[in-house]
Amino acid sequence: MPLQFLRDDKLSVGTATQIQERLQNVDWFNDHAVEISAQCKGKYVAVVDGEFFVADSRKEAHDLAQANHPAKRPFIVYIPPQARKMVYGC
Repeated sequence: MPLQFLRDDKLSVGTATQIQERLQNVDWFNDHAVEISAQCKGKYVAVVDGEFFVADSRKEAHDLAQANHPAKRPFIVYIPPQARKMVYGC
């Protein structure tokens, strides 16, 4: 289920728009995480408007995304080289 954002009158329109765009980038990544993770192990991935950019460093991924989408802030995630087991507890 995608995350939803409800606008609060205490937020400016610009801030609400930035949050909405960020959530859309996170949702897009989550929808494509399996394919991207298989291709990009050990790399940084920046997502903007349904497009992803792969690089060896966070800065390089950010710079690639900004070069193609200068007015947007990318969502950046590191894809570990191996699958990690997660243990959750209460």
